[in-house]
Amino acid sequence: MASNDPPLKNSAYDIDFPIVEVAGTFAVGATISSSKIRKDGGAFNPTAHAVTEISDGVYNLALDAAEMNADQVSIVIVVAGLPSVFLKLRTVAWQIGGQAVTSTADQQASADVLLGRNIDGGSSAGRIVSQALDAIRNKWTIAAGTLTVYKTDDTTSSWTATTSTSAGNPLSTVDPA
Repeated sequence: MASNDPPLKNSAYDIDFPIVEVAGTFAVGATISSSKIRKDGGAFNPTAHAVTEISDGVYNLALDAAEMNADQVSIVIVVAGLPSVFLKLRTVAWQIGGQAVTSTADQQASADVLLGRNIDGGSSAGRIVSQALDAIRNKWTIAAGTLTVYKTDDTTSSWTATTSTSAGNPLSTVDPA
């Protein structure tokens, strides 16, 4: 199961955690009585998967996408003879490069940044993504050997290119300036 930090809403998530003895040491071989999950303040229900020990008192709980379909996920793990473990997760709608995108404004800002990136990556200058889309969707004209591709208003030039023709082909090359 893939894990993302912070966890993505409605996506499977693995969480590792220690179970600690009263004396403060990790509890190796602890007996898990139950594990329950609560979504967005609702009722606690059993988790879909059992808690498993990874090694040396560190345990894992795999949560499926349905269990992670909440803004806030609370988990209680009852351990025989030891204090219970309480875990709380706050999910995000989506991430870009491992960074949480938590609001509509963040999502729109991230999309705007992407549209302004160079097609080859590494900068926000040169041939950018939005210009490539302009040529597919917006008005363009060819006049006196110059192709003009317009922005979404169909009046403002986005970019131009030199065109040439050859016998039998009305348009044989386009060379972006």
